[in-house]
Amino acid sequence: MNTGLPTVPLSVSLAIDPLNSSVLYLGTRTGIFKTSDGGGTWTAANHGLLNLWVTALAVSPSEPGVVYVATAGTTADAFLASFSQDGSSLLSSTYLGGGGDDAVA
Repeated sequence: MNTGLPTVPLSVSLAIDPLNSSVLYLGTRTGIFKTSDGGGTWTAANHGLLNLWVTALAVSPSEPGVVYVATAGTTADAFLASFSQDGSSLLSSTYLGGGGDDAVA
């Protein structure tokens, strides 16, 4: 059980897909992990995320794969993220706002 998770994931948030209770998203200090088999195996779903310290997750009640993500750390930012059905890639991300300490590089 829990194949694919880091040894100490430092879990912060768990969200269950309301359309499929076998699909779970786990927010940790090392990113987002997704399972499609009720927790048996997990896959990192971080592609495209710049800040991996996830503090909160919410799954859209009507759109499969749409996950709302809040992050913390040096940049307290929030994004609306849409993942592929298998959770292996980020399809889109919309910046919703942040802590005001962001800088353009």
